[in-house]
Amino acid sequence: MEIIINPTDEKALRNTDLLLALYEDMINNKEPLQAARKFLHPEYIQHNPYLPTSADGTGLAFKKRMEEFPNMQVSVYRIIASGDYVWAHVKFKNIYSNDPDDLGVAGVDIFKFNDEGTITEHWDVLQPVAEAAQSANTNGMF
Repeated sequence: MEIIINPTDEKALRNTDLLLALYEDMINNKEPLQAARKFLHPEYIQHNPYLPTSADGTGLAFKKRMEEFPNMQVSVYRIIASGDYVWAHVKFKNIYSNDPDDLGVAGVDIFKFNDEGTITEHWDVLQPVAEAAQSANTNGMF
């Protein structure tokens, strides 16, 4: 994993650690509601139009999705953080299917934290991972 943070930016360092813990608890450890309540502000603002706003809304949506797709996982490839904002380049696997050969979905998540280290807002962009034969270049997505 590549992490780009000014080592003197204490907020960015703290927020990065909190975000990594959120991903681990919410998705990889399959505890979405507990993680949402721990890391997201109760009035968390969600900008992904397919997810509800609020900590409980997001936690319950992920809980329901995990019941349908129990093998869902996330891998973090890079993080860039500055002050209240953390950007994460990630790959979600089995977020839309139970196929063991799922190539996954590449994502860039943008999180805004408050002074207490709670996530208050989220934006994302998602793109299916392409098979090598479909790619117009050999650079890879990660």
